[in-house]
Amino acid sequence: MDPIQKVILFQWPKVSYRLCWEKPYQKVISKVWINPLRIFYPNSKAPFAEVVTMGYLSRMSSGLNWDEDYDTPLSLIADAYYTSDLKSLVLDQPINTIPGEAFIYKSGATQLLGMAMENALDQKLNRYLNKSFWQELGAEKEALWQVDRKKRGTEKFLCCFASNARDFARFGKLYKDHGRWNNSQLLDSTFIVKSLRPRFESSPQYGYGWWLS
Repeated sequence: MDPIQKVILFQWPKVSYRLCWEKPYQKVISKVWINPLRIFYPNSKAPFAEVVTMGYLSRMSSGLNWDEDYDTPLSLIADAYYTSDLKSLVLDQPINTIPGEAFIYKSGATQLLGMAMENALDQKLNRYLNKSFWQELGAEKEALWQVDRKKRGTEKFLCCFASNARDFARFGKLYKDHGRWNNSQLLDSTFIVKSLRPRFESSPQYGYGWWLS
């Protein structure tokens, strides 16, 4: 594969914006992940919207009512790829089971987390990612994030981030070196360790946004 040819990654965004969430709050990161979603997105729907935290969304234990069926064009995940109003689609889905009890992979949870993070950071996540990581790591090529429509579109935080293998590898090196880059600590090393550990013993394959196996 050409190391500078653009490729679309579907799972990498789930890692990238967790880094965006962690970086500005490194000194209080243990508290940040237990913040209720309602603080940053007050219009998320009941009955368990008061219970779900940013950490539950990140660990795929959200309780969100979401159909991750890739075998039918009528599923929610199919709609998420083609809708021109992704934000409304996600917010229309209630959090209807108790969050935090088990790992259940739901792309909608990552979309909701990204939307909440934009509210918390008070800026577009793509701009924050560009300034805080893409530029800091010396990425050589541009990156593209697919949106649901041309004008004032919402980024598809659940997927669809395109760039090249060489620049993606910079993030791998950042993790390998425990958050350090050119003698600067871009990420707290304790977060690096935590993100690569499974939250649930029954689901050792997933950490904070990372597939572990």
